[in-house]
Amino acid sequence: MKEIFIAFDIYGTLLSFDAATEELAQYLGAERARDIAQLWRRYQLEYTWRLNSMDKYIPFNTITTSSLHAALTTTVTTLTPSQTTAVLAAYDRLQPFPDVSEALDRLTHTPTLTPLVFSNGTVEMIKACISHVHDAVSSLQTMEITSVDDEGVKRYKPAPVAYGYLKERVNSLARSKASSGDTGTDTGTGTGTHEIWLISANPFDITGAASAGGIKTLWVDREKTGWTDRAVPDIQPTRVVHQLKECVDVILDYYRQE
Repeated sequence: MKEIFIAFDIYGTLLSFDAATEELAQYLGAERARDIAQLWRRYQLEYTWRLNSMDKYIPFNTITTSSLHAALTTTVTTLTPSQTTAVLAAYDRLQPFPDVSEALDRLTHTPTLTPLVFSNGTVEMIKACISHVHDAVSSLQTMEITSVDDEGVKRYKPAPVAYGYLKERVNSLARSKASSGDTGTDTGTGTGTHEIWLISANPFDITGAASAGGIKTLWVDREKTGWTDRAVPDIQPTRVVHQLKECVDVILDYYRQE
């Protein structure tokens, strides 16, 4: 069977934003905190897309801070400096969704699947979150991290260069595994017998990966809303799951049906 590299988006796919929302709720109440957290996330993503359009790059930790301030200003909400610091610190201890533990457990027992993290976040941000996860998902700590913050990229998803970099990193990993005898991948090119799947709960990420070519996509539709993204009307995810724990079976079934 082909060697399959699974690139997990982390924010909103592996990790929930609940920790940051709960920190906001300590100062603002649950309902207001939820509204501001949603606006915070909206600005966070909007800023990455605007920066891509302007051919500019600002690290994701800076964007995260700026977008929180924008959300607070827009809603005429005031936090003290210490409260703001505490909310931002909570972003570095986001916890996995409940379905992540079983999915990662299945992955660790499926040798043909190699997981990695592929994120807009800086490596430092990702490592900070991973260092706080509970033991049931400790395998996150051993995953390869691919960040758009790396030199030579400095563009956010869904820019094609971001997914091009993912493919380069996976090819390098495949060559390394082939040279050590861990897989049957063609050692000359690193692309002979391996494939890449992007797993994400973010439709823009799925569309970006599919548009870049050479990457299969699995959309995590936890809300069971169905695929409604029409940025590129003819693009659909390769597969859809409602719980992350389904991803291993869905991907393996894909190859059984070939």
